[in-house]
Amino acid sequence: MNDIAGKKNEDAIQMENNKLVTSVSDDVFIGSGWSQNERDSSELWKWMSHPVSYIYVNNQWRNVRNITLELSNSYPRSGNDPISFCVFLNKEYIFDAEMHDTGAQRIELGKIPASNLIEIEVYVDKLWRPSDCGGADGDHRLLGLALTNITVSRTREGGVISEGCKDMTVISDDVFIGAGWLGNERNFPDLWKWSCSPTSCIYVNNQYKDLQSVALGLINSYPGSAADPVSCSVAVNKRISYNLEIKDTGMQRIEIDKIPDAELIEIELLVNKLWRPCDYENSGDSRLLGLAVRNIEVSRKSRNISPVSENERALKYFNAILKYSLKSRIMLR
Repeated sequence: MNDIAGKKNEDAIQMENNKLVTSVSDDVFIGSGWSQNERDSSELWKWMSHPVSYIYVNNQWRNVRNITLELSNSYPRSGNDPISFCVFLNKEYIFDAEMHDTGAQRIELGKIPASNLIEIEVYVDKLWRPSDCGGADGDHRLLGLALTNITVSRTREGGVISEGCKDMTVISDDVFIGAGWLGNERNFPDLWKWSCSPTSCIYVNNQYKDLQSVALGLINSYPGSAADPVSCSVAVNKRISYNLEIKDTGMQRIEIDKIPDAELIEIELLVNKLWRPCDYENSGDSRLLGLAVRNIEVSRKSRNISPVSENERALKYFNAILKYSLKSRIMLR
């Protein structure tokens, strides 16, 4: 893994227009500050491309017991010029260290906040370019540390501890399903999720400010809809974008094209009623259901992020982040 910086991934700098129905992650979502996935054979990693980078972990059932990050350093001059980094959970200082050697370091984050969504912030004190350190010619990307693995330990039924997200391929760069949803259901090739709360959350990555629109495919199956319509509101970053009254069962497509100027877009689905299938049919299905989301379509602008613009953005945040990090360390020690 020490030579991963020498393997330039063009997708980390350029992305074409895309309009896709994305898969979703129930566990981990990569937020702003990271480049796209890079792969070499069976290994997969992500580079920090800014002094601060974000990861989000779903904790809607309050069953996360431990989170382990594996961060890898490839900075060739670390022996004389170590990379310093620190980690915060929900804005609270957890860990800091210096990396004098190249290679991976595992960090266990056992102090888990009691919140639906856990925000992990990783700060580094320097970004470097492979082209300045004898690496691949022409590779002017700004790199910090590489994220090579995430493990989430959860308490399941009966108190059993299980681990998920050991393979980064399960992580979504685009869409993360937050609190208020049941697990995936499938009737090949269809896949959907039921909301199980009056408020259900979806998060969309907008770190490059290239998001054009998000379309939700929602399904209503409430048998009494004709006489007792389902009222649904959609809030985007706490502002109501849609108010719907659904009288028919079946699919309804909602397109959100007014995107806030924020790096993380929160979409809240608000419904006025939850119903149980066992109240309307001869079944033992006593789950409380709202609406189902069948697909999420993310449309983005084409973007060409030059090394110059990456550098300008990194420098813009650099001093403020270091001051915040240093102040937090002093206060909490």
